[in-house]
Amino acid sequence: MNKNALNRFNLVAPVLHSICQSFNQINGLTKELRDKHYQFTGSTNSRITNNASKLYQYFESLDLNFVNSEYVYNITSIAVLPENDAKDVLDQLEIGKHMWDTFVHDRVCGDKSIWDTMKKRKLLTFKSSAKTLKIKIERQVVELK
Repeated sequence: MNKNALNRFNLVAPVLHSICQSFNQINGLTKELRDKHYQFTGSTNSRITNNASKLYQYFESLDLNFVNSEYVYNITSIAVLPENDAKDVLDQLEIGKHMWDTFVHDRVCGDKSIWDTMKKRKLLTFKSSAKTLKIKIERQVVELK
């Protein structure tokens, strides 16, 4: 039996700790306590700040007034949303509250069962306004936007 080999595996915890500390000191490794989340330090924070400033500069270059505008714009393509779709986008909170109120009135307080089927309310968005429908009419395919 090799006595030195057995001693390597039978070290007590304080000895292992001191070996690790001396290794860290020799190699310049320090374990510092951080007072901030890692995303708010170093390169991540500077990257977020740079991206935010680039986005701000992009909006300034468009020369669009998003606050007082009568149109709803898509940020990436600067496409204008049609009025019907814009109404759904801008009033989505009120539509959701109205649907919740009718659910509570009809199903919780009313006579309808909670498990009955519900009618979905599909809100119009930029994605739904850009869709094309293909309809077949007498051997011809017609595309509707």
